[in-house]
Parts: sequence; structure tokens; C-alpha cells
Amino acid sequence: MKENQSGNKDVLKINPQSYWIASTNKTNYPELKEDINVDVAIVGGGMVGITTGFLLKKEGLKVAVLEADGILQGTTGHTTAKITSQHDLIYSHIKSQMGIDKARLYAEANEFAIKTIAGLVEERNIDCDFHWQPAYIYTQSNEYVQKIIDETKTAIELGITAEYVEDLPLPFPIKAGLRFDNQAEFHPRKYLLSSKGYSWGWQPYF
Repeated sequence: MKENQSGNKDVLKINPQSYWIASTNKTNYPELKEDINVDVAIVGGGMVGITTGFLLKKEGLKVAVLEADGILQGTTGHTTAKITSQHDLIYSHIKSQMGIDKARLYAEANEFAIKTIAGLVEERNIDCDFHWQPAYIYTQSNEYVQKIIDETKTAIELGITAEYVEDLPLPFPIKAGLRFDNQAEFHPRKYLLSSKGYSWGWQPYF
């Protein structure tokens, strides 16, 4: 295995860890040792914290992001790195429990998030291995076939580009599947740590 960007050889063999962390440099932000005045203090330097800080900064607020550990080394550093509005069989469940309007709000929020990330990647020329990909959920059990059919119908009703499928490029057969188009994948730490041509514009303290 070649030496990675942080200078550690065979790091994945010696000490298995997240690829996203192993393939990017560590951060070294200063510890907060004095009082500061900000409009908003965000606790947690992960995907949500940094994105929230960035959006608030665009609105003219003074923001500090506080992190007890290394930045982007928690949930974000161990994510599946998919950017998707497909979260299990969620839409038919929300529709049945809370109604179609609440399900639509959830769908629109998730689809908007995908477009927001894609827009920032393009606008700021972020090199983060971003690729558009379909997202799938499938079953090998007869028990879930109708549930996937219901989820497909609901997703389409909510405006998501979705399709029911009975075959996937997998080395085993499936009973039923659901494909969401216009989904994506990326390298989350490259996306959030990149300094090529942009700055997230918030003040981190750890």
C-alpha cells in the first residue's frame, strides 16, 4: 500500500479505519482559550455543523464551530458517503402516519439537500470525487415486495424520480427493488476540507 497523504504507510493494514479519514490530511485548528463574541455557536464540526455554519455565514452572521475532537472524524468521517433522499421505506410510512403533505416536505427537503451539495461542488470547483449515481433498495423476501411497490408509488407521487425494478446487476436474484435516480456519492472530507478556490467562511474552535 502506498503512503497516504498524511504520511502514514500501510495505515489501513496496521490500524483499520475509515477510508475518508485515512485518505485525507488531519486538521490542526487552535484550541479555544478565551472568550469570543459570535452570533451563533455551533457545537459539532461534522457535515451538519460545517454546512450550517457556512449557510449562516452567507446570511451575514458571525459563526463559530466548536468541536471536542478532530474535525470531521465522527459520524461524517465514517459515513457511507452517499447523498440520497432514499432512506429505507420511509415515504410510505410517513404518508400513512402523518399524511401526504408531511411526506412531501420530507422528500423536498432531501432532494433540495442533494441539489445544494451538487451546486456547491460545481460553483466552487470542489475536488471531492462527486458522482451522480442511482440509489437502490431491494429485497430477497416475499414479505417486502408489496412494501417496495407501495414505496415506489408514494415516491413517484411525491415527485421523486423512482422506478420499481425486479432485476439488479448483483450476483444474486432479488424479489423486488426500487431505484431512485439523480442521487450521488462523494468524498465527504474532501468536500468539507477542500481549500481549492473557496473558503467555507466560518471560524473553527476546538
